Amino acid sequence: MQDASNEREFKRIETTLPIKISLVPPEEIPRLKDRAAKDSAFQYKKLYPLDNESLGEWLAAVDAKLDLILQLLFENQKVFDMPLQVCDISAGGMKIVLQEKFSPGDILDIKMVYPSPNPQILHLYGEVLRSEQRDNGYITAFKFIHMDDSLRDKIVKLVFEKEREMIREKRGQ
Repeated sequence: MQDASNEREFKRIETTLPIKISLVPPEEIPRLKDRAAKDSAFQYKKLYPLDNESLGEWLAAVDAKLDLILQLLFENQKVFDMPLQVCDISAGGMKIVLQEKFSPGDILDIKMVYPSPNPQILHLYGEVLRSEQRDNGYITAFKFIHMDDSLRDKIVKLVFEKEREMIREKRGQ
């Protein structure tokens, strides 16, 4: 039987995602909550209902992709500038190997691509819990902070979808 103190609030999964992580400058830390709220306000708006359901779905997918392109242009960043990185992710935080050492309490700016038929860049913040040197870099663990429920739900869905993929692969072997 597992000790209740060792149980995690959210399920974790190891996956590979395009991720870019940087330190939040100290002068920006007091404004994090405002930035997090603004960043997560990017939501898909439903199109007018159409009689042709498949056309409506297709237009919604095109609209979401255009929104992503506009978001990338607005933030002056490109998805291919985000290296693919293996990470251990849950809706509560992430563990990842980084080339830079961070200190406990440091606040990180995390941009990652949410993989879906309509990919979206998630802009998250994390507080470093630990950063331990290994041969290939620093294993850095951080908890997500200032995250609203819609972003947390996206990560829960990501973990669920990756678990389903793993189960399907096992059945196929």
